[in-house]
Order: sequence, then structure tokens, then C-alpha cells
Amino acid sequence: MLRERLRPAAGILVVAACLTAGGCATGRFDAEPPTVRLDSVRLLDADWSGQSFVLVFAAENPNGFPLPVRSVDYAVQLAGQRFASGSATEGFTLPARGAGEFSIEVHTDLLGSASMLSALIFREGRREIDYELAGELGLDIPFARPLRFRESGRVDLARP
Repeated sequence: MLRERLRPAAGILVVAACLTAGGCATGRFDAEPPTVRLDSVRLLDADWSGQSFVLVFAAENPNGFPLPVRSVDYAVQLAGQRFASGSATEGFTLPARGAGEFSIEVHTDLLGSASMLSALIFREGRREIDYELAGELGLDIPFARPLRFRESGRVDLARP
């Protein structure tokens, strides 16, 4: 008898859950992706085993609301060569219709792409270099999809 009384109530709960889930699936969060560019590449440390760099990024949020960023997935090419890629999970917030900056520390082995960068700086005396950047910003907003970015330009290597 208890089973018969629960059956209609369970049906109502299933319908309500489906409607709610459908509403979440169709009512997705839409945001314009920010513009992200590589602002500088700084050498932190170098020894026989490898080199450490800080990549400093500048980002501009075109949206009328802040973007709480949970993670950054990135891939950077310098002078047409793969330099660094990975994920960073230190969160930050881009202000509404504003700009912000974030940095990521990367470690490379001496035989890898860092030696190419060192050669360009020390042997050729370059102060600027072409870059290509691609990635995603993971947002700390429920049901928000990652915002993709892609940018190319020149980065200043001599900047402190």
C-alpha cells in the first residue's frame, strides 16, 4: 500500500528533475572570451639541469561582469618553436570590462626549448620575439564552459 502511494510522488519527482536538468542544459552561461596576450618572458634561474621562466600574461575582460578564473590551460610557441604548455590552477578574477595580469612559472630542461630561447637572446641579441598563444580559462561559475583564447604577436624579452 505504501508502494502505491509513493509511485505517483516518485513520478512527479522524476518529471521535476528532468525539467530542472533540461533548464540547466539550455540555460547555459554565455560569456565573451577575454583577450589574453603574452606580456613578457623572464628568466628566473638557470643551471646545468634546466631553466626556470616566468610567463606574464595580460588579459582583458569584455563582459559587464567579473570572470572568476579557476584554471588556465595554455600552450606557448616562441619563434615558431614549442616553448611551454600546461595547466595552472591558481585562481584569480578579471574585473568587469577591465584588465588583469597573471603569471605562470615554467621549468624547462637545458636541452629543450629553453636553449633555443637562450640562443636567440644571447647569441643573436634579440629583445623581441614572435609568439603564438592558445588555451582555455576554466571559470569558477557553475555550468560555465571554458573560455578559449588564441593570440599571436611579439613579446619583449628584455622587460624586467
